[in-house]
Amino acid sequence: MKKSRIIVEGSEAYINEYSPTEIVNKSLFGSNMGNMLFYGSVYNAVVSNKDNYVTSDISEKSIENADYYLMPQANLFYKYFINKMEDYTNKLKKSSTPTILVGVGYQSPVGRESIEKNEKLDNTVRSFVSEILNHSTSIGVRGRITKKYILSLGFAESEVDIIGDPSIRFFGKKFITKSRAYKSFNTDMKIAVNYTPSRYHKNWGGFINSIFSKYSRSFAILQDTYEFYPLLWKYQNMKLPKVPDEVKTYDLPISKDNSVNWKNRALFFTNAKQWFVSLEAFDFSIGTRIHGNIAAILAGTPALTIAIDTRTLELAEYLKIPYIKLADLNEETTLESLYVKATEEMPNFYENYDNVLKDYLRFFEKNNVPINRDFFE
Repeated sequence: MKKSRIIVEGSEAYINEYSPTEIVNKSLFGSNMGNMLFYGSVYNAVVSNKDNYVTSDISEKSIENADYYLMPQANLFYKYFINKMEDYTNKLKKSSTPTILVGVGYQSPVGRESIEKNEKLDNTVRSFVSEILNHSTSIGVRGRITKKYILSLGFAESEVDIIGDPSIRFFGKKFITKSRAYKSFNTDMKIAVNYTPSRYHKNWGGFINSIFSKYSRSFAILQDTYEFYPLLWKYQNMKLPKVPDEVKTYDLPISKDNSVNWKNRALFFTNAKQWFVSLEAFDFSIGTRIHGNIAAILAGTPALTIAIDTRTLELAEYLKIPYIKLADLNEETTLESLYVKATEEMPNFYENYDNVLKDYLRFFEKNNVPINRDFFE
């Protein structure tokens, strides 16, 4: 029996082993280490099937010779990714290979929960999705807001499936869904703090910094590669992007002079397993990064997401991850109250996990992708 040749975009670091420096220099997860989770989830869903041959080569020749092309995506439907979508559209027009869009999302400005009118973006997304649907039965989107956006562009309900973010299924059926017993809140708890410098807002920025100043065992979990600069002494040969000028002005642990960094309270990971193992030792994870909080949950640590826009809000809603809207974060909000909220709501996530996994399976089946059954059942 001929093996199915499946391209999983972004899976190179799972197919071959690389050092942290190589992963950053080769940009294997782009400029955001959170990408490793949803690339890995899609890879895990197909790789163990003995009848599949998985590659990450997305050259036009490779795509044309493949049986399936899986495209894990994040917030692609955003004005800053118009050129990227146009490139994808032009590439796919030359291909007849079944192409599956997995987990794509619409992104709004910080603090917004609605869809904004943008004719150029709408036309680009419409062309891109139309081309994808020439190669597949449906697209997998992250939540109700993205689905509403795609339907508003004229697509049919049957062509859009809500599957959330692939990341949460990283372990598939092996993930333990039994609710955990959590300790009572205390000031000596070990806290993982994540944040999005490029999406800065003074409300969450002030709250995040209050955690660093009040809790000595709080640690910054970095994701954007430009944030690694303060720790570059550990990895002398890393080629890092420059810290954006506007980000330098924010009151966040970006510079090497910030106390969070020089007190060794900043961490970053280029390997999913190391990320999970490290977060197992934490008592709580909080911040604006959906993947930072998903990593914590996969490690068994309770988490709460500060939903700063549509992409984080719709994911938290669908996955039933504890969250607070940015608009509801104020001077009276305490870390303790959010910890209590998270631990009270985490059972909802565990109870919902099997449904989330089944949605993922149904999506692959609908698009006739040969998956690894042991991953799902």
